[in-house]
Amino acid sequence: MQTLGEEYTDIWQHSTSTRQTPPSLWVRSALVLLPTLPSYILARFVNIQLVEMRVPRLAALLKTLPSTLEILTEVNLAAFYVRGMYYDIFKRLISVSYLSSKPENPHVRQPSYSLLGILIGVRLLYRLVKLTRTFAQSEAKSGLHSKEESRSASTKHHETYLDDRPVSALLKIELESEPAKAAEEDERTMLDIPTIRPEIRASRNCTLCLEERTDTCSTECGHLFCWSCIVGWGREKAECPLCRQSLNLIRLLPIYNL
Repeated sequence: MQTLGEEYTDIWQHSTSTRQTPPSLWVRSALVLLPTLPSYILARFVNIQLVEMRVPRLAALLKTLPSTLEILTEVNLAAFYVRGMYYDIFKRLISVSYLSSKPENPHVRQPSYSLLGILIGVRLLYRLVKLTRTFAQSEAKSGLHSKEESRSASTKHHETYLDDRPVSALLKIELESEPAKAAEEDERTMLDIPTIRPEIRASRNCTLCLEERTDTCSTECGHLFCWSCIVGWGREKAECPLCRQSLNLIRLLPIYNL
């Protein structure tokens, strides 16, 4: 049995595996069913949303089938232009080619489309390299994100807190942008500031800002400063401004009664 196009060009389907011309009924039935039956079954009987809920990997595989088939079709087309056999990918799968009933003319050179097949192959190779780079970059970003998450979890586990606030969060605050706070508004002291005598309050001045201390804290060497003042100083110079002893910001101690 021939199609109208095959009859017009005097070509016959030929099974290269069984060497039958025309192929058997089973082979011809496969030629009809392979291009149409899988897509019909997927569209008619498979609920993608249900598959995503129950078998996510299978759903992801089904979603990649169209693009995979497209790439395989291009690979088959490149091979066809180079070798001149199996234009259809399904005919290649079941080994069905064509035989012509017309004898070849030895004086006529058959046209070659190998260059076109090579160009298609180069384009496919470029797409493969691009896909590999994208995958490698996504894997690198995923690995970096995992490392940052594990590092963050480790930091949280060993974090030092001041008044239920992590020191790392306090150090990230832009202190210069914060307005100066009056000593009477200091919430991190146990002292009743308004009732303190003026001469005693004068001794509470911070040696960095020359104002009455707020959020008082102590360095390891025992000197008292405003929290914002000593943190701002320590970011620029890791030493006590009074005695020049080394200064570690995570070892600052909050003082509530001085």
